[in-house]
Amino acid sequence: MRTLIALTLFLVGLGLSVYGLLGAIAPIAGLYAAALNDPLAEPPPGTDEKAAANAAWNSAMLGLLGVPPLVIGSSMLSMGILRRFRKGVPR
Repeated sequence: MRTLIALTLFLVGLGLSVYGLLGAIAPIAGLYAAALNDPLAEPPPGTDEKAAANAAWNSAMLGLLGVPPLVIGSSMLSMGILRRFRKGVPR
């Protein structure tokens, strides 16, 4: 039962962290991609640097919420693996 809880915490934390990381990179990468495609062109309407920064910050904070369950789940899983090796119980 403890392993199931640890695995659930780990997967939820990992999912939130990856989602937040990708969500934070996407708006900034979009700005750079538009600038690299045509450096001298005016930025298309609706591409505001402040809005992209705010979207990246919000996604990064969402990803930060996934770090505690990720750390707790991974430590619980590693303690379970170490306990299993100490007892000598085969998998």
